[in-house]
Amino acid sequence: MASSWIPTACDLPPEVLGLVIARLPNPADRARFRAVCRSWHSAARQHTRPQMPWIVLGDGYVFSPSSGRSHRLPSIPDDGICVGSTDDWLALGLGDTYFSDDAYKHRFRSFVLHNTFSGKSVPLTVLDGIIVHETVIIWKFLMRSTPDDFIAVITNNVNYPLIVFRQGRGAWLPELREAEYRYIIDIAFLGDTLYTITRTEDLIALDLGLDGNGTPMATIGKRVIKRSPDYDDLYAWSASDDDDDEEENASDEEETGEDDGDDEEDGKEAATTDDDDDDDDDDDDGNDDDPEDDDGTHNLSCSLEYACDDETGETIITSRHLIESRGKLLLVRRRKQRSLTFPSLTRRVDVLEADIDTGRWVPLPVDNGLGGDRAVFISTDLSKFVTAPRGDVEADVVYDINTGEAFEFRSQTSRPSRFFCKPSQGITWLFHP
Repeated sequence: MASSWIPTACDLPPEVLGLVIARLPNPADRARFRAVCRSWHSAARQHTRPQMPWIVLGDGYVFSPSSGRSHRLPSIPDDGICVGSTDDWLALGLGDTYFSDDAYKHRFRSFVLHNTFSGKSVPLTVLDGIIVHETVIIWKFLMRSTPDDFIAVITNNVNYPLIVFRQGRGAWLPELREAEYRYIIDIAFLGDTLYTITRTEDLIALDLGLDGNGTPMATIGKRVIKRSPDYDDLYAWSASDDDDDEEENASDEEETGEDDGDDEEDGKEAATTDDDDDDDDDDDDGNDDDPEDDDGTHNLSCSLEYACDDETGETIITSRHLIESRGKLLLVRRRKQRSLTFPSLTRRVDVLEADIDTGRWVPLPVDNGLGGDRAVFISTDLSKFVTAPRGDVEADVVYDINTGEAFEFRSQTSRPSRFFCKPSQGITWLFHP
């Protein structure tokens, strides 16, 4: 029966096979389709358009922008909560969810890397021995290449704000309560270096290596790029030995809570860092530069910065995303406007390239787009440049997971994208292999 069916199926005309492929949004199903025979494999290559990355909604559900539908990933454990992603890998926290203080919280007992396309899972036992507190938030999870290679994690815990590890080989941690590492909001691998960025746009390099036992090591170097004068007294990085007297004075002013009122954008007040309440003022004791809660967490590692426009009274939310692309380090700075009368709207996007030789950020000319046949997908958890135009992905467009916008970089204009779920539902991107 089977032997007589297979040749008949393989003889189906390409246009019929194309109709079948169009109804297979799941890459795993398409992989099975390709495996049937050579003619089916050829048809899949001919008819399959590159898809938009999936949007992970949480609790095992993903939204497919290309199909406009959401579905649960059956391979994710029932107690798995997404805490990050890199390309086609999801980082999952395994535990339970409970309701407390008017919010849902997670209590994780272990962590695992999971590839929903291949079905492969890798227990992250190194993290199991470090992250044990239920209040810990993983802000960023980034793999350099494969699960066996370097992995870096940013958390909101004062004891381990940055973790660099290799599964089965141990982890590197900063010295206990070394405050400067709490200012890191994003990271990017480039060769044997882990680059970190702060909210003040300092760029600091950590050289990666292994000790005699194969345990990961990270050696901090000087700041590659020093913060803009616009951020002279705001969240300064002071660990590097290249700080001059003027910068040390600025750091002293920061510790005493003094502020000269300068900010990054005209008509804006100094930003607060409370992500739950946009209208909170700085603490009266002047220690808002090191906001540590009783549970051992802090709120400095979140990349979102809130400020108020003096003229309109509307909230301006700035996010920064450090991304490696084609051997270069790029900083995507997105400013989003929010008011009581309409949803969030992207106001401006700047893309800057790190010039290591001169130690400065060089803006990409808006007229040249994103530097040649590229688009960029941004989120707090994962941001990535991709080749475009390709399939549904348009060139010179910034796709924002939080606003559901397609922001055209050349014209600096925003439009809703028909490919996106409701704003603020997305957690991170999941790219197809």
